[in-house]
Amino acid sequence: MSNSNLPALLPEANYYGIQLEDTEFRSWENSGESTSQLVYHWEKIKANIYDQKQNIQIAVAKYFHNDDIPVSAIKNMANSIRQTKDLHENDRIFGVNRQNIDKVGYISRKKVIENQEVALTIEWIPEGPLGEVKRPLFHEDAELQPLNPYEVKLIEEQFPEQLQLIYRQMPEISYQGEDQYKRIASDEYEFARNLEKESILLREAKVDQGGSMTVFYGTNRNRLEYKDGIQSYGEVETRELKFGTCEVHIPRKHRQGNIERPGALERFFGWPESEKRHFVIKSTGEMSEEFFLADFIKTLNEKPKKQGLLFIHGYHTTFDEAAYRAGQLAWDLPFKGYTGFFSWPSAGKLSAYGADDAAARSSAPILKDFIAKIAATTELEQLHIVAHSMGGLILTISLNILAADTDKAIELEKIYQLVLGAPDIDKGEFFNVILPALNKIGKQRTLYASDHDEALNTSASLRSLRDRLGQIGTGIFVADGLDSVNASNLGTKDSHSYVFEDKELLSDLYHIVNNGLSPEERRLREMAYTPVNYWLFPE
Repeated sequence: MSNSNLPALLPEANYYGIQLEDTEFRSWENSGESTSQLVYHWEKIKANIYDQKQNIQIAVAKYFHNDDIPVSAIKNMANSIRQTKDLHENDRIFGVNRQNIDKVGYISRKKVIENQEVALTIEWIPEGPLGEVKRPLFHEDAELQPLNPYEVKLIEEQFPEQLQLIYRQMPEISYQGEDQYKRIASDEYEFARNLEKESILLREAKVDQGGSMTVFYGTNRNRLEYKDGIQSYGEVETRELKFGTCEVHIPRKHRQGNIERPGALERFFGWPESEKRHFVIKSTGEMSEEFFLADFIKTLNEKPKKQGLLFIHGYHTTFDEAAYRAGQLAWDLPFKGYTGFFSWPSAGKLSAYGADDAAARSSAPILKDFIAKIAATTELEQLHIVAHSMGGLILTISLNILAADTDKAIELEKIYQLVLGAPDIDKGEFFNVILPALNKIGKQRTLYASDHDEALNTSASLRSLRDRLGQIGTGIFVADGLDSVNASNLGTKDSHSYVFEDKELLSDLYHIVNNGLSPEERRLREMAYTPVNYWLFPE
């Protein structure tokens, strides 16, 4: 280990300030207390880090050609691209949040991928944050900021004792020519590094590596523009049933139950979505009915099971949001058949609750047609349907219409699992109008309800406190032929989307759609109740 107290005694080392926030071209991965993975990715700009400076500037200018940015910003970006080429093992890193030095460490490993991506492993010295520098030194909009000797000296003078401790814990280096450094480390240090590498590999093995899911869809929304392989849809109701498929990208490090999308800060600054961190729709292709059904059959035959899973979204949901949720369901369960969704024209706005209720009801005949066409394919053996919130309303009305059609008996036989997750349906309407026909549809019917669903509490308050089916309220709804499950003990309290976000419930849903297990087989606890018992997720 080094006994050097000041960086002036290590002239070979370079010093950099790096903001700890992600940007469009810089992402922190596996970021922890002792080790972080930092990736600079320049593939969007199509910049080769080994190219000449002028060519890199041209590549940057082409990428930002529609943006009103100054020439100086283009030059700064080009410099950052070139500088990532010059990073070396043992270069010192100040990890900063604006003008606060939160971490100090060094580069222990560098990997260049196809000359457009630079991946760094940074080892942090565990001495805690240093604090805010007295004079502003760090450029908050810089992808990478080299620090000159004067700037390093200012930092040293402000934090002399902490930095001495930190430098002593860094590996010693010796100069080996213009571009290389060699670490001079003890056997103990090498042993510790090997253990750390093993630890990194173990952590990496636990990370979801992400991927893409193709999901089918039906919709009666109006068409918007078609651009870059994506057909967009609006909020206006049409009488036309449209068919197609979406390719939904699931990011690396996806956490089960989450839909990783740009946060409030990213939206505020206008930062674009990134496949590295976000769910992204890569393509949306509308097809004629004939081609859609042919593609549906072809895809179904490629699946382990010739079964379909159809998701029906609720209120306050756009077409894209429905696609994300269908992709997340297919990925997180995972479902062994072919997953898709039906998107009715919800306005996707909190203020449009009444309009959404009307749109859901009037869209029921279109959803009935979509279900019937899918179920009519001879290759499909079973169709499972999961509806959320107001989606339960449109689904149950649709199935009642389908049940009344005597020509659709074969299609009805294909429907196996019906799942109503936090349904926004009046309990009285469900019992008197919907349930008599619904109880004849499907092999198993499941209701998930919770007494912590604030969205349904609000919905009930808008109706003079008439209980919703997904509420517990004065008592959980039970009926013969319906497995009512009380999900109040789950960890996602106050959430209306607990059906998709809670890992325990996702596991329960997995056993329903993939294995057809009963509540008892799924190890739920049976609770005595009148007129029939219900089921509980135990604490």
